[in-house]
Amino acid sequence: MSGTGFSKKLDVAANIATIVLVLAVAVLISRDKLTSIRGRSAPHPDAIHVGSALENTPLKSDWSSSQETLVLGLQTTCHFCTDSAPFLRHLIRSIPKEVRTVAVLPQSHESAKHYLDGLGIHVDSIQRASLAAVGITGTPTLLLVNNLGIVKNVWVGELDSNGQKSVLSELQGTQGAAEAPNTRRVRLNSKRPDDPARIVLVKEGDVDVTPGVRPYKSWEGKPFQADDDWVKNLTVTIKNLSNKEIVAASLNVYFPETGTGRGDSPVYGDVISLGRRPAMYARAGGTNSEKLQPEGTSAPLQILPGQQLTVSLAQYYPEIQQSVEQSRPMSNLTVCSIVLEGVFFSDGMMWAQGHEFKKPDPTSPGRYVDITADQFWGRTSSKSN
Repeated sequence: MSGTGFSKKLDVAANIATIVLVLAVAVLISRDKLTSIRGRSAPHPDAIHVGSALENTPLKSDWSSSQETLVLGLQTTCHFCTDSAPFLRHLIRSIPKEVRTVAVLPQSHESAKHYLDGLGIHVDSIQRASLAAVGITGTPTLLLVNNLGIVKNVWVGELDSNGQKSVLSELQGTQGAAEAPNTRRVRLNSKRPDDPARIVLVKEGDVDVTPGVRPYKSWEGKPFQADDDWVKNLTVTIKNLSNKEIVAASLNVYFPETGTGRGDSPVYGDVISLGRRPAMYARAGGTNSEKLQPEGTSAPLQILPGQQLTVSLAQYYPEIQQSVEQSRPMSNLTVCSIVLEGVFFSDGMMWAQGHEFKKPDPTSPGRYVDITADQFWGRTSSKSN
């Protein structure tokens, strides 16, 4: 009897051990799966694709109320969504009235509507939903859905000219609305009232291709026709709007079509350094005091208040081309973004894109501390830092 009891105890222990082992393996498999999904080392198993049915997703719509529905998967924090706004506005204006438009964002309805209204994107309805639950793994994403709630086509990311043509062609049923070959655009960084310097003119050869002025938003110019070497022919004019002398500046020339800017998909271009930053402060150290040396070998720009400087991209083109063609041929690119990233002044102050004002830190030569716009401009309402 005791032997039978001992045998039963062994059986129970063996069963418990088996259950524990199975659970441990399941946890490991689940963890590996989650790691794979989070790291994007493998395709997301639930990613939306042609043929996907939307009936079991959080996205709810009466698909049968229209022959087709265009779904815009966006996020208020996605700058690629913001940069795609000009095309999305054009797309919504161009598609047949029979095609419904639905925007889905993870943010609240109020935040989403405020964001879309600010971009001038007006859709038939706005829904709040988890993008991952819908199967949208990147933004912006466009979904073309039929009247049964089945996905007919998917476009992901900020689209180049070919991608835009594909969307227009699909929704209009014709290539006629697509832009002509060799269509190019220039995009500039946003404008703010206190900017001490700004790009005021961009020309391709003798043609003015400057985007229109749009406060607080990127400026995207109207399309123009140009040959494959159009970037080499661009000239950029910077104006000093401050009450100080500009001695150095940097231009970031990049091409949004070369990548998404996330993970292993960098955006290619080149940063152009102009002039020479000043040496303003000596290092403390008794007899070993040393003067900070000016940064760069070029002469200071010496752009006085109200003056302008015109920069030709031709002399920087070899470096730009070498960088960009790691991704794709320059001849295939249609959009060039030009950002005035930083400006340095003769008194040591600097301004950076993003509306940041700084001054040298006297306790740590070579470093800067933040200041307010009022402090930069010397306004009486400013507070000492």
